Amino acid sequence: MIFIFLIYAAIYLHKKLTINTLVIPIIGFATPLIIYFSYLFWFNQTEVFFDLFQFKINLSLNNLIEPNLIFFALIIALLTFIFMIFKSRTTLSINNTFKRSWILIILNLFVAFLFVLLLNQKTTGDLIYLFFPVAIIIANGVELIEKKIIKDSILYILFIGCFLARFVL
Repeated sequence: MIFIFLIYAAIYLHKKLTINTLVIPIIGFATPLIIYFSYLFWFNQTEVFFDLFQFKINLSLNNLIEPNLIFFALIIALLTFIFMIFKSRTTLSINNTFKRSWILIILNLFVAFLFVLLLNQKTTGDLIYLFFPVAIIIANGVELIEKKIIKDSILYILFIGCFLARFVL
């Protein structure tokens, strides 16, 4: 339900406001719920369905990142923040379609972070929601660097860091 905000933000930013674009996401969200409710109703287990809507917010981040990956995750978060600031400065000053897409990427990052934060049982696998926007932000930030040796160094350090963080630490 949190990601539906992203769909409507895309509709608004790309100026595609029609009755179809407003109604179809709601139908797409409701259809699996109706089918799942019908299945549970058939087997007389409707309490399982109603338990889906019992929100228990757990703001603890203890199980989210393994202890040996915290340093690498902090580096990725720092690079994402730095590159987001630098790319946003240049992108938001120009009025083109990339500006709207960039705003959607940033919204995707914040919505995904909010989603991971609000999950009741957090695991390391839940970070997959953050991979897409973080990868695009870092790639666009590396694109801003003019010296090829610095670009290559950052990419090689990230590549080697992935293996070291997982297998050595």
